[in-house]
Amino acid sequence: MFTPTAEAAVKGCRTDPIVILSDGTILDIQAAIDTSVSNVREIHYIVHGPPGVKLVAAISTPTLGFRGKETFTYYADAQPYQYVTDVVVHTTGERVSVTSYTTFLKVTLLRGPLLSLQYKPVHGYSGETLRTVLTR
Repeated sequence: MFTPTAEAAVKGCRTDPIVILSDGTILDIQAAIDTSVSNVREIHYIVHGPPGVKLVAAISTPTLGFRGKETFTYYADAQPYQYVTDVVVHTTGERVSVTSYTTFLKVTLLRGPLLSLQYKPVHGYSGETLRTVLTR
Protein backbone atom coordinates (compact mmCIF):
# COMPACT_ATOMS: atom_id res chain seq x y z
CA MET A 1 0.00 0.00 0.00
CA PHE A 2 2.83 2.44 0.75
CA THR A 3 5.31 1.30 -1.88
CA PRO A 4 6.43 4.26 -4.01
CA THR A 5 5.47 3.69 -7.63
CA ALA A 6 4.90 5.52 -10.86
CA GLU A 7 2.46 4.19 -13.39
CA ALA A 8 1.91 5.03 -17.01
CA ALA A 9 -1.70 4.82 -18.04
CA VAL A 10 -3.47 5.07 -21.36
CA LYS A 11 -3.97 8.74 -20.54
CA GLY A 12 -1.73 10.21 -17.87
CA CYS A 13 0.84 9.38 -15.25
CA ARG A 14 1.03 9.16 -11.47
CA THR A 15 3.59 9.98 -8.81
CA ASP A 16 3.57 8.33 -5.42
CA PRO A 17 6.20 9.64 -2.98
CA ILE A 18 6.26 8.77 0.72
CA VAL A 19 6.96 11.23 3.57
CA ILE A 20 7.97 9.93 7.02
CA LEU A 21 7.80 12.24 10.05
CA SER A 22 9.46 12.01 13.47
CA ASP A 23 6.14 11.42 15.30
CA GLY A 24 5.62 8.17 13.36
CA THR A 25 3.29 9.67 10.77
CA ILE A 26 3.56 8.35 7.22
CA LEU A 27 2.08 10.37 4.36
CA ASP A 28 1.58 8.81 0.94
CA ILE A 29 1.08 11.72 -1.48
CA GLN A 30 -0.05 10.70 -4.95
CA ALA A 31 -0.54 12.98 -7.92
CA ALA A 32 -2.54 11.67 -10.88
CA ILE A 33 -1.63 13.86 -13.84
CA ASP A 34 -3.67 13.81 -17.05
CA THR A 35 -0.66 13.93 -19.39
CA SER A 36 2.40 11.83 -20.11
CA VAL A 37 5.44 12.03 -17.83
CA SER A 38 7.40 13.73 -20.64
CA ASN A 39 5.02 16.73 -20.38
CA VAL A 40 5.55 17.12 -16.62
CA ARG A 41 8.10 19.88 -15.92
CA GLU A 42 8.11 19.80 -12.11
CA ILE A 43 6.16 18.64 -9.08
CA HIS A 44 6.44 20.40 -5.73
CA TYR A 45 5.34 18.74 -2.50
CA ILE A 46 5.06 21.01 0.54
CA VAL A 47 4.19 19.33 3.84
CA HIS A 48 3.21 21.25 6.98
CA GLY A 49 3.34 19.26 10.22
CA PRO A 50 2.70 20.11 13.87
CA PRO A 51 5.28 22.11 15.85
CA GLY A 52 8.21 19.97 17.00
CA VAL A 53 7.64 17.26 14.38
CA LYS A 54 10.59 16.82 12.01
CA LEU A 55 10.94 15.35 8.54
CA VAL A 56 12.70 11.96 8.73
CA ALA A 57 12.57 11.02 5.03
CA ALA A 58 10.99 12.03 1.74
CA ILE A 59 11.17 9.14 -0.71
CA SER A 60 10.74 10.21 -4.34
CA THR A 61 8.89 8.33 -7.05
CA PRO A 62 11.49 5.86 -8.39
CA THR A 63 10.94 6.35 -12.10
CA LEU A 64 13.34 7.71 -14.70
CA GLY A 65 10.69 10.03 -16.10
CA PHE A 66 10.22 11.79 -12.75
CA ARG A 67 13.87 11.88 -11.69
CA GLY A 68 14.86 15.46 -10.87
CA LYS A 69 11.31 16.79 -11.30
CA GLU A 70 10.12 16.32 -7.70
CA THR A 71 10.94 18.69 -4.82
CA PHE A 72 10.02 18.38 -1.15
CA THR A 73 9.74 21.14 1.44
CA TYR A 74 8.76 20.57 5.06
CA TYR A 75 7.59 23.12 7.64
CA ALA A 76 6.66 22.39 11.26
CA ASP A 77 4.13 25.24 11.26
CA ALA A 78 0.71 23.54 11.22
CA GLN A 79 -1.71 23.47 14.13
CA PRO A 80 -1.18 20.71 16.73
CA TYR A 81 -2.35 17.31 15.39
CA GLN A 82 -2.76 18.77 11.89
CA TYR A 83 -0.99 17.69 8.69
CA VAL A 84 -1.26 19.76 5.51
CA THR A 85 -0.01 18.78 2.06
CA ASP A 86 0.29 21.15 -0.88
CA VAL A 87 0.95 19.66 -4.31
CA VAL A 88 1.80 21.88 -7.29
CA VAL A 89 2.36 20.31 -10.71
CA HIS A 90 3.75 22.29 -13.65
CA THR A 91 3.30 20.85 -17.14
CA THR A 92 4.10 21.97 -20.68
CA GLY A 93 0.37 22.17 -21.47
CA GLU A 94 -2.16 24.48 -19.82
CA ARG A 95 -5.12 23.33 -17.73
CA VAL A 96 -3.92 19.76 -17.39
CA SER A 97 -6.13 17.92 -14.90
CA VAL A 98 -4.38 16.89 -11.66
CA THR A 99 -5.75 15.01 -8.66
CA SER A 100 -3.78 14.81 -5.43
CA TYR A 101 -4.50 11.89 -3.10
CA THR A 102 -3.07 12.10 0.41
CA THR A 103 -3.13 9.07 2.71
CA PHE A 104 -2.24 9.60 6.38
CA LEU A 105 -1.13 6.66 8.51
CA LYS A 106 -0.04 6.72 12.13
CA VAL A 107 0.37 3.90 14.61
CA THR A 108 0.44 4.80 18.31
CA LEU A 109 1.61 2.15 20.78
CA LEU A 110 0.79 3.90 24.07
CA ARG A 111 -1.92 2.00 25.98
CA GLY A 112 -2.21 -0.54 23.19
CA PRO A 113 -1.95 -0.15 19.43
CA LEU A 114 -4.03 2.54 17.79
CA LEU A 115 -4.11 2.95 14.04
CA SER A 116 -5.13 6.23 12.42
CA LEU A 117 -5.79 6.09 8.69
CA GLN A 118 -7.23 8.89 6.56
CA TYR A 119 -7.47 9.39 2.81
CA LYS A 120 -8.45 12.55 0.94
CA PRO A 121 -8.45 13.45 -2.78
CA VAL A 122 -8.30 17.03 -4.11
CA HIS A 123 -8.86 17.88 -7.79
CA GLY A 124 -7.51 20.84 -9.75
CA TYR A 125 -5.27 21.77 -12.66
CA SER A 126 -1.57 22.20 -13.40
CA GLY A 127 -0.15 25.34 -11.81
CA GLU A 128 -2.71 25.31 -8.98
CA THR A 129 -1.94 24.47 -5.35
CA LEU A 130 -3.87 21.34 -4.35
CA ARG A 131 -4.17 21.53 -0.55
CA THR A 132 -5.19 18.68 1.74
CA VAL A 133 -5.73 19.19 5.48
CA LEU A 134 -5.87 16.12 7.73
CA THR A 135 -6.32 16.19 11.50
CA ARG A 136 -5.78 13.28 13.85
